[in-house]
Amino acid sequence: MNLTAEKINWTGREKVQETFEHTILVALEYGRKNGVDIGAGRTATVSIVPGSETVCLKTVKNKEISVNRAHAERRFLDELFGEELLAPRPVCSIETDEFDFLFMETIRGFSIKDLIEKDLYDQLPENFDFKSFLSALTQSVELLHDRRIFHRDLHSGNIMINLDQPNKPVIIDFGDAVKQFLSSEDPYCERIKGKTVIFPDDHENIRQTRLDLEQYLQKKGRCQKQRGKNI
Repeated sequence: MNLTAEKINWTGREKVQETFEHTILVALEYGRKNGVDIGAGRTATVSIVPGSETVCLKTVKNKEISVNRAHAERRFLDELFGEELLAPRPVCSIETDEFDFLFMETIRGFSIKDLIEKDLYDQLPENFDFKSFLSALTQSVELLHDRRIFHRDLHSGNIMINLDQPNKPVIIDFGDAVKQFLSSEDPYCERIKGKTVIFPDDHENIRQTRLDLEQYLQKKGRCQKQRGKNI
């Protein structure tokens, strides 16, 4: 499957680039008919792309809620994908009058939220270390902030454990992210459509995720000596 378009501003099927038309239309139709295969949030659903194990489709149905549309989110992923800061590799974005679409790399794993709520502890690798994972997450957020990028929606559902690289957290969903251009600006406070909106602080979200994990592990009755997992 060759999905390498950088950006497609799609206002009608006739304007889709010919080399991507069939694959894109099949995926969009599948997403509309089948709904959620991978996950869902307050603004979007994520579904599989038929015939591909490595690419998934994010369908943004509530465009008015997110700060960023599909092209803007793809640009954040373009900038952040790499070895130091793991984010899904973007494939292409499509904006329409009805929905927005973002094709991106499928992460083989699950979010911290799903780990806790679905009790996926036994799916973690034997050598998984919560302490190292959270330390790496904090470092990733510092890298974001060094680049003046603020996620602003970094709850446990947007922090993933990648089973292929389990000690390197993957940050997803940059629908509310912002790039700060002036150091005097407050990145967590923004005027949107005439209203002042306050976004969650990235570090506060990390602290809450840490607390949620501590409570989960205590409930599981695990300790450092059991499978070497600790927080």
